[in-house]
This record gives sequence, C-alpha cells and structure tokens, in this order.
Amino acid sequence: MYDYDLGTISVKDAEKPEIEPQPALVEKSVSAALKSLLNFKPGEWTQVFSEGYRGFWSRTWTKEQFEDFHRGDRYPVPNVDSLL
Repeated sequence: MYDYDLGTISVKDAEKPEIEPQPALVEKSVSAALKSLLNFKPGEWTQVFSEGYRGFWSRTWTKEQFEDFHRGDRYPVPNVDSLL
C-alpha cells in the first residue's frame, strides 16, 4: 500500500518455500501462495518503508495524481474460483 501523506510503502512479506522442480509440487506451492494472497487483509503489513518517498512523491505528483495512479480498479480481477 502506498500512503502519499505519510510517504510510506507497506508490504506483506511471505515465506518463500524451497521446492523441487516437479510439476505436482510446484502446482501445490503456487496454489497455496495464491490462496494466501487472496485471503490477505489490508493492514496485515510485515514491513513499512519510509525512506525518502514523501519528498520525491510530492515533487513529482499532486496527491490526486498519485492516488489516481494507484487506484485499485486499474487492473482486472482474475477469476480464481477453480483454484479455491
């Protein structure tokens, strides 16, 4: 998540499992990662970065331009019903 006023970027980090390059194991790992991503709730951040963003963003964009660029409706929502 990007916060223009605070000048922060918040992220959710996840475990990166080591798996053998076998199709069944890769499919299981990818499916588990996708389920975890889809069940993520905003605010469950594991890291917040704040070094220098506020100054750069405010010199580059107005708040309205910045928020328009980071709108949540800019990307298609995948149909993942068959994976759940």
